[in-house]
Amino acid sequence: MPRDWANLDTDLIGAIVKRLRIEDHIRLQAVCKGWLSALKESTFQPQPHRQIPWLALPDGNSDTCRLYSLTDKKIHHIELPEIRERRCCGTAHGWMVMVDNSANVLLLNPLTRSQIPLPPITTFPEISEIGEGKYYYPSDMQIEMQSGEFVKKSFLEKVVLSGNPSLAKDYVVMAIYGNMQRLAFCKEGDDKWTLLEHEDQTFFDVVYWKGNFYATNSTGRVAVCDLAGPVPKARIFMIPQPKIVGSQNYLVPSGNELLLVSKKLKVRSRDMNDITSWNLNDVDEHHNEYGDNYDHEEEVYGNANYDDHEDDGVDNIDIVEENPNYEDNDDDDNNWESDDNEDEVDDYDNRVFLYKTEEFRVFKLDEEKLFWVKVTSLDDRILFVGYNFGLSLSANDFPECKADHIYFTDDRSHIWNDHIVGGHDLGVYSLKNGEIEPFPCCPESTWLIWPPPYWVTLSPY
Repeated sequence: MPRDWANLDTDLIGAIVKRLRIEDHIRLQAVCKGWLSALKESTFQPQPHRQIPWLALPDGNSDTCRLYSLTDKKIHHIELPEIRERRCCGTAHGWMVMVDNSANVLLLNPLTRSQIPLPPITTFPEISEIGEGKYYYPSDMQIEMQSGEFVKKSFLEKVVLSGNPSLAKDYVVMAIYGNMQRLAFCKEGDDKWTLLEHEDQTFFDVVYWKGNFYATNSTGRVAVCDLAGPVPKARIFMIPQPKIVGSQNYLVPSGNELLLVSKKLKVRSRDMNDITSWNLNDVDEHHNEYGDNYDHEEEVYGNANYDDHEDDGVDNIDIVEENPNYEDNDDDDNNWESDDNEDEVDDYDNRVFLYKTEEFRVFKLDEEKLFWVKVTSLDDRILFVGYNFGLSLSANDFPECKADHIYFTDDRSHIWNDHIVGGHDLGVYSLKNGEIEPFPCCPESTWLIWPPPYWVTLSPY
């Protein structure tokens, strides 16, 4: 007797779908209209924590989106002319946040090619269009005239969403924007962006967690975004003592916990005339991998002296205590600038800054005591961080990835603008031994991969 596949019970289809990955979920849509209808129900949606992200390898002048799969180790191609001449400044819930040279911002689903317009950049505070593709734009405490290309590349630092806009009609979009890296948001149907009042002048990352947006700065300080009041504000949620200073701090939801992932970079300043090779391996070999031949050395990580304590209730952690009387006297660890005298540098315009990720440290939030707890092992967890992305998965669900590892991409956007170096700093970091492995899909021996790769999850809706 032939089986009536088209009329399978909807709950049964849902039970099947919840155990599938996005690739199989997409294939199921082609079975019949009944299955397609069932798959579109929100309870059957493939959730981000059930998906492994893809590594997008963009080409700014192409109509094709190249996606590298960590599952089959292959590059897949999606015809997507909507990405031509646009920059991706955020990915969330299967949608990409795109901006073009005319300051237009939109949400784009790379699978369905659906688009949702967002308020343009010209509706942000402090920026205005003056015609002929030029904009007044605040930079380094001055108002400067900039091109649409510059605004596209540098104005939106990060954009995140509270939910999938095709399923949640009351979604909120939160952005870190401008030279001062402030916070602004828009809700579904808004025609402009709204600034959040806050004490901090700059934010490094923002994430949606447990029904609220949380943002962090360069020291691990956390603010929670209050959008309900008459004046939207980012209220200080916790102030860590000692500070946790990194080249980049990421907030990553992991189950019911919130993680702070802090990255340390090695940065060197070189005169362009002294560089004989742009091959990354050659530079490392000739200069003893960031050795003394670099004119300026910047070792960026932190100014914290971490106090280690035993806690029988928690494994593999060191507690970073709050200390209201803490005074930071460690000038070396807190020095983000060069140790050399700036007067010794003849021409900053002729210099290039070479950088590499050296180390990650991970902390989790103690919600009751309001401090960061240092984590020395991720156990079965896998972390994905990078430009506009933070995700935690279980290696039990995705054995093709390595547990206790951090998969990271380049996020030094302020360096990318010179198009000399950037995009190259990506790999797989072992929290256990500190070793970094390269991605097989990206060249190892170059200082420039442009546009830079970024993580993206996919959704068929």
